[in-house]
This record gives sequence, structure tokens and C-alpha cells, in this order.
Amino acid sequence: MSDAGSDASAPVERLQRQLTELECLEAMYPREGSGSGFRSLNPDALDAARAAVDGWERSGEPPGADALAAIPPLRCSLTLDLEEDAETSRPAETLTLRVTLPRRYPAVAPTIEAAGSATSRDAAGAILSRLDRIAEERTTALGEEGGAECLAELAQEQQVLAARLQELQDKEREGEEQLQTFARMQVDATRRLHEAQAQERAVQLVDNARETSGQEQEFEAE
Repeated sequence: MSDAGSDASAPVERLQRQLTELECLEAMYPREGSGSGFRSLNPDALDAARAAVDGWERSGEPPGADALAAIPPLRCSLTLDLEEDAETSRPAETLTLRVTLPRRYPAVAPTIEAAGSATSRDAAGAILSRLDRIAEERTTALGEEGGAECLAELAQEQQVLAARLQELQDKEREGEEQLQTFARMQVDATRRLHEAQAQERAVQLVDNARETSGQEQEFEAE
């Protein structure tokens, strides 16, 4: 194939690679009833991309630039359930990545968003920073010809980060429970102290009354 033909086919070849990668992710992370798993965020664009690639594969003629430009960048999300707390019956929390693939992906990095159902802004920012760095290293940093698909690696890293996030949240909850227990102990100790002090005052009053009564009897006897 000539260099001109290769250049003309490059955009649709990148689109083909994107479709293949998304299909692999869908197979690896099927949609679950809980809402976890892979999901296309613009299925109409996905259908248009498939039609363009299928036409190219059948005819050998790449779609025109205008036809490709009319296809919006492909977008998807991947939601993972964190471990459910069986002791408290608390619903499983989630960690979700939303990814937008630029038309030149994998020559350039995808745009990534990260969010969790109970994830702090700082935690989400740390997760996003880590995933952005991986994406940049696998795509843009390798140049136009060297960029590689990275969504599967991002998904695996998401699982690792989700597990770490679960551990941190468990430790945070454990710390909160310990603080609550300590607070209850302080309240109980304060209540017992007040009861003991009240009882001591009552005893003192009774003793004082007896002493006063005894003194009065002695005075009358004299």
C-alpha cells in the first residue's frame, strides 16, 4: 500500500482499534444488574463507527474525512462495585471511570473522569492523577506511531485502586466507630462520676444531720 493510501486509512484504522478495544472491555466487564460493568455512553456514535469500519473492511476504501468527522468521539464508562459490608448491610459503594476517546487515540491519551459513590474529592483526584499518568505514558509519550491501547490496563489499575480505597474507607469507619465508642465511654464515666458525687453528698448530708441531732440532744440533757 502506498504512503498516500496508508495516510488515508490511518483515521479509520484508529477507529477500528478503538472499537476492538471497547468490545474487549465489554466482554471483560459485562453489565451487571447492580449497574456495574462496561457501558457505552453514546451508543449512536458507536453504531456509526461500526458502520464506517465495516464499510471500509468490505470495500477497502476508507471513509471520507467528512464522514469520519461526523462521528462523535466514542465515550464509555466502567463501574466497579466495592466490597459490600455484610455486617451493616450497607449497599456496595462504586467507583466509576468515564472515558472519552479522541479521534487520534491511541496516538493521544484519552480523557478520563473518576467518581465514587462515597469517594472524597481528594481520593477521586488521586485516582484520576494515577490513571492520567498511565494513559499518557502508553499513548502520547510514545508518539504518533508508538501509541498503544491502554483502557484494559486502566481498568486493571482501577480495580487495584478500588481495593485500596475500600481498605482506607474501612479503616476510616473503624476509626469513627472507635471515636464513637470512646465518646460513649466518656459520657458513661461522667454520668457515673456525677452519681457517685451525688451519693457522697447525700451520705454527707445524712451524717451532718445525725451529728446535728446528737448535739441538740446533748444540749437538752444538760
